[in-house]
Amino acid sequence: MTKNNSIAPFVKRKPHNEQAARKKGQRHPDNRPESVFANFPLPGGRGSGRAGTLNNRCVSRELRLGRSLALPNNLYSQTPSEINRARVVFNYATKNGLIDKPQRFGDGFERPSKKAMLLNKAARGPKTFQADELRKLIGAATQPMKAMLLLGVNGGLGNNDIALLPMTALDLKANWMVYPRPKTGIMRRIPLWPETVKALQGWIAKRPVPKDEADAELVFLTARGVSWGRSINDRPITHECRKLIDKLGIIGGRGFYGCRHTFEKVGGEWLCT
Repeated sequence: MTKNNSIAPFVKRKPHNEQAARKKGQRHPDNRPESVFANFPLPGGRGSGRAGTLNNRCVSRELRLGRSLALPNNLYSQTPSEINRARVVFNYATKNGLIDKPQRFGDGFERPSKKAMLLNKAARGPKTFQADELRKLIGAATQPMKAMLLLGVNGGLGNNDIALLPMTALDLKANWMVYPRPKTGIMRRIPLWPETVKALQGWIAKRPVPKDEADAELVFLTARGVSWGRSINDRPITHECRKLIDKLGIIGGRGFYGCRHTFEKVGGEWLCT
């Protein structure tokens, strides 16, 4: 599918500064259906979406794409949200004359049941690492992955937290990290293990020179001196951790974010005892 004959990008697309607009109490203009249709050409017309209409062939392809979300082997935590977003696009198209008649989605486009979601989640296996698996990962990892893994399991830091971690958040003399979570802004004050401090000191001693001044305050930089933060389609921390997991023969669909899940699970169990 290309952008010219598919509405798939409309369902997935999220505005880059949606959070800033929400803070101002406004709805981001690119998050409105009319803006979504206006910014992408549609079949049947040239130029902006206002000039064209969705044809039956296009709708049929998108329904097959949407229905595939509800297949048993395709269930995941955001499947209901994906189906809802697809419905919103078609409903807007109907109300504004972009399609001739309301779209019939059929039973195959229904949201999966809670039972189906839970069974699928169980079939995928645990999201957490066992203690021996973490020891293997940390023992075999080189810098900076060793320090990243320790921060993940020591403080529950996720991929984006690691990528955006500033030098000012670390107090390695006092063994503390004070760092608001970028996703929510919630302040976190985390005591650092001696192993984590040692790994961070070892990494900072060999940290590459930043290529861009905007990245100068970041703790973690790649070998080329740039940030580990990328777009959703290019996740270097995830990829590097996956290489290590595969090399050690650790099975299961877990990645770097499994360190945060492990921290959450073990920490939660400890608080309950």
